[in-house]
Amino acid sequence: MRLIPCVPWTTAEDVEADPRFCEGSGDPPFDTDALITRATEVMWVATGRKFGVCTATVRPIKCGCGCGCDCRCIDAIALHDPLVSVDEVKIDGVAFTDYYLLRGNQIARSDGSYWPTNQSLNLADSATGTFSITYTYGIAPPPEVVAATTELAVQFYMDSTADARCALPTGTTSLNRQGQSITIDLERVRATSNQIIATAVNAYNPNGYQ
Repeated sequence: MRLIPCVPWTTAEDVEADPRFCEGSGDPPFDTDALITRATEVMWVATGRKFGVCTATVRPIKCGCGCGCDCRCIDAIALHDPLVSVDEVKIDGVAFTDYYLLRGNQIARSDGSYWPTNQSLNLADSATGTFSITYTYGIAPPPEVVAATTELAVQFYMDSTADARCALPTGTTSLNRQGQSITIDLERVRATSNQIIATAVNAYNPNGYQ
């Protein structure tokens, strides 16, 4: 399981476009991206760690041909599920396109041959004698969660500037930003008066899964 989301769930442009952000002053003396990272991590936990899209490159090493070299067997490699897309496959450093998806998240060759059974992991995947698969997987956060992430980043900004209008949910600040541990009082978050955040959490994590 990932400890933190792979990419932020909102953008600096969306956060800074909020009229409450830096209202009537110059550039903020802190990093907007840091607010977004913190808000994304909190919303990821608060919605049950079910959302997030990542891109990975793997270097498979298989024992034998994968199915006993039986010509009736399909040699397939399982990737993360749910799989969004296979972005690139390289064999001997060259793009390989003779493949298809099987059962949603398995990749098989369509040229009648088998995937490589060994490779040189000490070499970059652009070299001869290598094999790599780059793919994207996961579930994108829905619009309500994205909106809540933007709102939470703005609330973190307002909290840092002691803005009296801040409606930061109690229980969202116990967070180790190195990704080692994240502790949130979900009951307090779900009961917050900030309806944008509460609606997203109650809709996508109604049972309060950690």
